[in-house]
Amino acid sequence: MSKSSRRSRERHGYAFQQGFGLVEIMISLGIGLFLLAELATIFIANRQTFTAQSGLAQLQNNQIVAMHIISSVVGSAGYYPNAQTQTQIAALSAQTVTTPLAVGFTAGQAVFGGQVNNIDSIAVRSIGAMNCSGNTSFTLVSSNFTINNNNLQCSINSQAPQTLVSGVSSMTLLYGVDTLNTGSTSQYVTAANVSNWNNVMSVRVTLNFVNPLYSVTQPGQPATLAFTKVIGLMGQL
Repeated sequence: MSKSSRRSRERHGYAFQQGFGLVEIMISLGIGLFLLAELATIFIANRQTFTAQSGLAQLQNNQIVAMHIISSVVGSAGYYPNAQTQTQIAALSAQTVTTPLAVGFTAGQAVFGGQVNNIDSIAVRSIGAMNCSGNTSFTLVSSNFTINNNNLQCSINSQAPQTLVSGVSSMTLLYGVDTLNTGSTSQYVTAANVSNWNNVMSVRVTLNFVNPLYSVTQPGQPATLAFTKVIGLMGQL
């Protein structure tokens, strides 16, 4: 390049137009990586929040549905439509249910409790009331509630169980019995301590749901959340 050309470029400032150095490039890359890390952190936090909110909403919905079905069915235990002309013993004839909870109902008996896979289960009978499938039958029906693989399941008579609600890890049942013959509940006992099922006046149901917030990254959250409700039996009112 001639001296005149060099002088001309220097006059116009071209001699001072240099590219980025290695230090500047490394600083720029560092800033860019830092911003990307922050964006990733925000994205993951928002995703976890959305997942938690969705899980809680589903939990609430499952809890409402499960308790509504159990309350309606268990609360109707012992109901039959011809109470003015027929006794409960005559209406609720003896019945054998083989699965999943094996029950030998005596005449007039409306409720029975036991365990399936070491988890509390309950069977109730009625005529003309909603059964656990959501239908109403004017023949004698036994509705059986069990828990299997974190699912609340329903079985009509001895039919195969059908899942009603998922996310239920276990069910705990206590039976309010009238031990003093006063026509009201005097104490709550487990199924093993019920001596006469015709004295059961109410049932205390506790459903233990899987906690969607339970995680090793969120210490202090319980693995399950319990919801309890006391249900009076219509046949004893």
